[in-house]
Amino acid sequence: MSNNYETNKVFWSPSVKWIKRDDKVRIEIFSYSKPYSYLFPEFYFATQNGILEGDLLKLFKEIDSNKLKIFINDLKKKRVLVDTILSPAEIFYPENILLQHDYDETLIIDKEALEKFKQKNFSRNYFSNSNQNVELSSVDDIPNFIYKRKSIRKFNTKKLISFFDFSFLASIYKQIFENEKIRYLYSSAGGLYPIDVYYYIKKDRVENIAGGLYYYNPQKNMLTAVDLDCHIPKEAHYFMNQEIFLQSAFSIFYIYNGEVSMPKYGGLGYYYGIIDLGIMVEAYTIMAELKNIGTCSIGEMNFKAIEKYFKLKENQKYFHTIEVGISE
Repeated sequence: MSNNYETNKVFWSPSVKWIKRDDKVRIEIFSYSKPYSYLFPEFYFATQNGILEGDLLKLFKEIDSNKLKIFINDLKKKRVLVDTILSPAEIFYPENILLQHDYDETLIIDKEALEKFKQKNFSRNYFSNSNQNVELSSVDDIPNFIYKRKSIRKFNTKKLISFFDFSFLASIYKQIFENEKIRYLYSSAGGLYPIDVYYYIKKDRVENIAGGLYYYNPQKNMLTAVDLDCHIPKEAHYFMNQEIFLQSAFSIFYIYNGEVSMPKYGGLGYYYGIIDLGIMVEAYTIMAELKNIGTCSIGEMNFKAIEKYFKLKENQKYFHTIEVGISE
């Protein structure tokens, strides 16, 4: 986030709630006393549609400017005030409040409760008074590489992935110039392809490729070094995924580039980007099965801890990670 108060426009995050009681204002889990509580609700209304930080300082002249700058900077660090598109976690976490269900945190800590929950949902059905059902033909000749598909959580750490196999898998994302037109091997909303792909390759795990962080260039089907000295620690992953990360040969990071699809689709471009991500992950995992290479999607990680290595632009946001390696 920029620190130029005269040119930087900030917005109150649409995902952040606040409430004022007595002499305190509570913003999500953070509580502020006077003089900051005196700023509300005017401060909230002033930032809803965006305002230059300099104008925000002028609007509340009754507050010491240094104290107000500290408050503004604190809200920026906590992503209460934003000047870039939100991350998926920031966008979707409020949905949990609206979901109507009878379950509690037991699902997170109790494996037996989680298994019962999964089995119940695996057997969900649509119940109707109609007897108009159509039984479909049983298909048993599903291709073996599709039938065998599964997430791999333990990898062989001693065997190198060949340069050819790595290239074979990466090529699923390359551009193809055909009949004087550019095309890809997977679909994307509007033919825009807004997902950028980065590889973090472990030292001595992929043949003929030095360890480090790379950007995949689909136009030239090549890796461009971003930071060959970066070291992604296991702590960037949550505890349950740390061993998977330590064993994998490389990680793939999928980064959404808002500048590519949102000018055409607005906010829906973000949603379409998530659909694109699912298509890309499925395409890669199918290719990996053909080479007997394992993959494991990582739902969440502390990307903020390693974001500096990627040198992202302001409209790029982390979406997803895949850990890849040779199955044990």
